[in-house]
Amino acid sequence: MKRTALPASLVILIFALNLTACDDFFSSGWGTPREYSAGNINVTINNLDRWLDRTIGNPPLAKLVSENISKQVADPHHPHRAQFQRAGVRMAVESSGLGVALSTNALAVLSDMADADDEDMEEMLKDILSGIQRDFRNSGGAAAAANITTIAANDIPGNPPTFPPESFAHQSTPSEVGQVILVLTLAVMDEKDVVIDEWDFDDLYRIGLDYTNGVFSITGASDTVRVLAAYLNLITKENGDSRFDDNFLTAAIRDAFSGN
Repeated sequence: MKRTALPASLVILIFALNLTACDDFFSSGWGTPREYSAGNINVTINNLDRWLDRTIGNPPLAKLVSENISKQVADPHHPHRAQFQRAGVRMAVESSGLGVALSTNALAVLSDMADADDEDMEEMLKDILSGIQRDFRNSGGAAAAANITTIAANDIPGNPPTFPPESFAHQSTPSEVGQVILVLTLAVMDEKDVVIDEWDFDDLYRIGLDYTNGVFSITGASDTVRVLAAYLNLITKENGDSRFDDNFLTAAIRDAFSGN
């Protein structure tokens, strides 16, 4: 099925404005990073939103605050655990530099997704991953993925991995989920020494995943792969959440990973 076509320039503008304004997708800080002390970070429910605002466009600070949150939510009885988890994951993505990497290296490919046929999605997503992989490595993307894994892994029992109904993940926007999947995918590929240009989505087993009967499961013990599988299961057609159909990034990710 062919998606509704939009002029490329309009797609780029909508994508940048929508995800920057609504979902804090792009980093906007271009200044010299300052040194931060973890000892000065005290995240509470009363200042959580302020910390989230401060970390936008500030990857070094985002890294420290997400690490602080990951320690707090290790307590299953934390009174505001879901709110902290969602904020911590958003900060971890910010710390990865993903937004800047995408806008610098892959924005044209992203805009082309708006009017691409489904069968083109796999190659386009590979182009995106390949284009941002170097920046991801250089900006500490593995550490960001580790924080996401620490924050989310305890919510995901069993195999196939899925988020329970009360999990913070169900409150995440499609743009947030799409970003997390990109970060985790790049981290898992590095973890498995997979060269993106020599890999395709028929070889999910090479990164520890299996897709059968509409469900993603894992074939190894990596917590990062387990969290990735849970996020992928969140956006499958079988999940029935149409929000992910309507977002071109999550729709493209789903089509590529599932072969649909």
